[in-house]
Parts: sequence; structure tokens; C-alpha cells
Amino acid sequence: MISDASGIGVRLRAGLARIADVLGMTLLALLVWEVLFGGSQAFERQALIVGAIGVMASWLTPGSARWLPRAMLAYVGVALLSSMVHRWAAVRASQELHWWALFTPASHLLVMAIFVAGAAHLLRSASRLSPWCAGLAVGVLLLSGQVLYDRVSTNFVYAEGGSESLPSVAQWGGMHQVGMLMVIGLPLVMALAFFSRSWPRIAAGALLGAGLMLVAIFNGSRSAIVAMALSVAIMAAVRLYALGPSRRMLVACGAVAVAVIVGVWLGLAQVQRARPPLSSVTSGRLPIWTAAWHVMRDHPLLGVGPGNYRLAMLDGGYGERHLPHYRARPHDRSEPAAFIGTEQAHNLLLHVGAETGVVGALSLLAWWLSMVWGCLRALIHSHLKLLSSGLAVALSAFLLRSMYDNFLDALITTDRTRVLIWTLCAAALALQRLTPRSAIR
Repeated sequence: MISDASGIGVRLRAGLARIADVLGMTLLALLVWEVLFGGSQAFERQALIVGAIGVMASWLTPGSARWLPRAMLAYVGVALLSSMVHRWAAVRASQELHWWALFTPASHLLVMAIFVAGAAHLLRSASRLSPWCAGLAVGVLLLSGQVLYDRVSTNFVYAEGGSESLPSVAQWGGMHQVGMLMVIGLPLVMALAFFSRSWPRIAAGALLGAGLMLVAIFNGSRSAIVAMALSVAIMAAVRLYALGPSRRMLVACGAVAVAVIVGVWLGLAQVQRARPPLSSVTSGRLPIWTAAWHVMRDHPLLGVGPGNYRLAMLDGGYGERHLPHYRARPHDRSEPAAFIGTEQAHNLLLHVGAETGVVGALSLLAWWLSMVWGCLRALIHSHLKLLSSGLAVALSAFLLRSMYDNFLDALITTDRTRVLIWTLCAAALALQRLTPRSAIR
């Protein structure tokens, strides 16, 4: 009697796991499609639902891998602790705020952890992960084609609002967000050119990659163009890492490096014709980075709190002391350009360090490097060469691009870019779980 009841329980659990699995994969596919092409804005809520279903499916599946990167947990934990410390006085003094308001500024990171854990379980097999990343690359190509079509419809002349006025670009939040999409999409496409053994696939990867670079030039984000060009060089280095050094490979890498330099020069020259000249260091990123560095230096333990960067810049006096364009702003009229650099540090690690402290920034960096290293180890110890190389370079390219902007925790971030980057992290974690733990170490 007991064994019959136990057998029924096992079958019931397996049935529930299968239902959660199918439902989670369906919702995950719909979420990414909506992120790429839809008009909804409640992406974080949808991501939370998908992640919760995936986590439930993992607990219902016997023997399922559930480990998460310790560095990611440290990053999320430090951010939640910083939020609690900086919100404690306000929540305690208020009669209307509940205890969970302590963590509201960092709640998106908790959603991120749940989503990454759940989506990684849903993508746990090679038969799911490979088509998934291929579909993501196709989605990026389709959206890039839409951007190119919008540019053709304007005869390649910027409107008054620049590329931001294009429908496909405006929907994503701006040319920098679209540029980030192409930055992480290019390696997924170029992996065909570098790691395929059939000439048709190699030619297709090269042509599609060149097309993405062309659309990036027309899009106009100069930092994205540079990051994409460098990602090609990184892909060549990954190829060299996978095969071992040889004279032919060294010659090929040299040719790729020359092509990268020429491509960057031509790309930036094209952008220069359509947009104002590159900002000088004194009026560009350096003062903003200096201001963020001083915030992090003055608050090394827990930062100024998630979401408080702008408050520190304006009310804390850092903008007045370190941002010349803000200090010289006119007081008799509104000048939005004077506030550039007060909303974000234009550098992911400096922004995170300013808001959550040195430990938060180092935890984020360690997590990202662990994902890249895990993908590189999977390149050697698994048969998923295309997938491993594409994800490793996509994560590296995102980190390079994030040296000039912050696409995870700032006002420039939209739910679209954030959820898409989370999807990339979930795919990397699923790939690491497919690789023997001894190989990852």
C-alpha cells in the first residue's frame, strides 16, 4: 500500500515537472519574442513568472542541477544589503511603507537571480540550448533588418532626432540600446564563420556578421561599433585558443586584426559624417568616471545605495565638484545636456561600485569573468563549439561595451535590454551545467 502511494507520488511529481517545463519554455520563448518585437513594457514581471516556473520545475525534477555562481549570489546579496541599510531610516520613519520597501531599489536583481536560475533549468539540454541561441541570433538579425529598412526609408539621412527618431530604434529606447543588441548578437552569428567546417556556413556567418556591422554603422552608436569590431578580434583569439597555435592561424589572426582596424576607422568615419565630432576627453567620459570614482572612494563598503547615484551627484555635490559641464550650467533656463553624467557613470563597474561599494563591483566582475571562463572551458570539454564560442565572446563584448555605458542598473537601461542580457546569462549558466564541474574548475 505504501509502495503504491509512493509510486503515485513519483508519477504525480514527474507529471507536474513536465507541465512546468513545457509551460516555462513556452513563456520564455514568448518573453524573448516580446522583448525583441513587442510593445509591452512589463518585461520584469514576465521574467519573474518565467523564472519562478523554471525554479519550480527544477525542484520537481530529481537530480536537476541547481547550483548558482557564488559571485552572482554575492553581487545580489551586497546590493540587497546596501538597499536595506540606506532605506532603513526612511522605512522606519514612514507609516505607509512596508518592510519590503527596504529592498525595492534592488528588487530587479532578485528578479534577475530567480530568472537566471529558472531559465537555466529550462535550457538545461543541448537540444534546447543550441536552437534557443540560434533563434536569439535570428531575432537579432530580424530586428537589425528592421533598423536597416527604417534607415533606407529616410534615404540614410538622420532626422532631427537622429537615429532615435526611427520607429525600430525608438521602440528599444534609443540607438545605444539597439547597439547593445547588435553587440551581443554579432558573436552568435560570427561563430558560424569561425567554427563551422562547411564553406556555406562559413560564408553565411561572414556575410551576416558584415551585415550586422553595416547596420551598426547606420545606427550610429560609436561605442557599439568599436565593441563589435573588437569582438571579431576576440573571436579570432578564441579560435586560436581552441585549436592551438599554428602559422596559418597566426596569419589569419593578423589579417583579422588588420580588417578590424580598417573596419573601425571606416565605421567611425561614416558616423562622423552624420553626427558631431567625437567628444574630447575633458568634455566626455573622463570627468564622469572621475566623479563616480570619488563616490566609490568615499563610500567603499556599501556605496550610496542602489538607485541613489543621481542623488549623490546632485545633492551630494559630486556633480558640482567633478563635472565641468554641470558646474557651468545656466541657472536661468533648462539645459538637459548639462546633466549628462549625473544619471549614470557611463561605466558599469564604476556605477555599481558607486551604488553598492567595492565588494559589489568586484562581485559583478567576478561573476562575469566566471561566465566567460566557463564558456571557454566548455569550448574545450564539450561538443558545443559554436555555442560555447558565441556565448563567451558575446559576454566579453557586453563587458567591453559596458565600459562606456551601464545597461544593467541605470536610467539608460530599459527592461528590454536588461531581460535580454539576463537571458544571455541563463544560457551561459545552462552551458556550464552541461560541462563537467571538474572541467569548469
